Amino acid sequence: MDTIQFKLNHFRYGPYNYDLPVVDIFINNEDFLPVVEKFENNTHAQVLPGELYKNLTEYYKEDPVYIFGCVCSVPECSPVEVNIDIGEKIVMWYDFTFGSMEDVVDEKGKLGRFVFDKAQYFQEVEKLKDWISDDTLNVWYDSISYGYLTLNVKKGEKSSVLIFDDLTSDPIPQLVRFRNHVAAGEEWQETITDFCGDGDIIFGITAYHCGFPEKMQLEIQLPKEDTVFYEVYPIAKIVGMIDDILQSLLHDDGFPYVYPCFCRLSEDEAANEEWEKMEEEVQRLIEKDATLDEEACMMALVAKGRIPLEAGAQEIVELYRKMLAEHVIPNSWLEGLQGGPIEHRDNDAEQF
Repeated sequence: MDTIQFKLNHFRYGPYNYDLPVVDIFINNEDFLPVVEKFENNTHAQVLPGELYKNLTEYYKEDPVYIFGCVCSVPECSPVEVNIDIGEKIVMWYDFTFGSMEDVVDEKGKLGRFVFDKAQYFQEVEKLKDWISDDTLNVWYDSISYGYLTLNVKKGEKSSVLIFDDLTSDPIPQLVRFRNHVAAGEEWQETITDFCGDGDIIFGITAYHCGFPEKMQLEIQLPKEDTVFYEVYPIAKIVGMIDDILQSLLHDDGFPYVYPCFCRLSEDEAANEEWEKMEEEVQRLIEKDATLDEEACMMALVAKGRIPLEAGAQEIVELYRKMLAEHVIPNSWLEGLQGGPIEHRDNDAEQF
């Protein structure tokens, strides 16, 4: 049984001066476009998610449908078409047609006849539906707790909870950098990783020009969930969305003792005496069945204003506060972080 996978990519068609979202097709873990181009000795382009979705869910019933098109932006100019049969448990692609070869049909199956498991096939097709959804994409601040920051991402019925560690995956410096470049109308991308373990990508955020004045395409990549959300937004709305996150953190009662300076309180003699008093207060405030995390957070909140931060931490807090309020990032905080301007490479853009 063959396998199929769709991945969101970007391509700059001939008449445009900006990228558009397109769909890469992988069959048996191999990018199918270079296979087709080598077979036909011709160049093609991927097609838009909405076009491919309609072809694979509606138009295939009557005629062959195109899965790749022409680099000029008109798919029918030089299409790669395929016949599709859908059975009870399988889906078959066969008899590919190439417009540049005077509609020659690959009847002998030299390019291949592919048989997919129906459930796996339509699981991938549903991803296309997500990419063309009219639902609003939202990213917002949730909370801080025990040295962790939680953000939420939601589009339609799909949502994701993103949790960051203040020591290994703090996203705020990169979100501020992203915000500043988008505010200047520049295309930009940031990839937030977890420095612990194998450095997994937690999420990526990208802004592309989209051909509309004062607007950009905002894209959120969630590799662990194999999910990509995108939507065209006014630049001011993208900036405002990030500003809301920054302001929510700045004015959270737990800032900065719960995040980003959790467990960075002074341990001198006076502080230790104050800790003993606080422990009694905390025991009266929390429920008997409170978790260790809840107890630790309550301790941090009670400590605020009573126990100074350890040496050096107060300076970090002031820099952090300035970053949240004025969007000024210490250069050293960005060293080694993945982010920068988008490199446009026609038909070969980097994927998450």
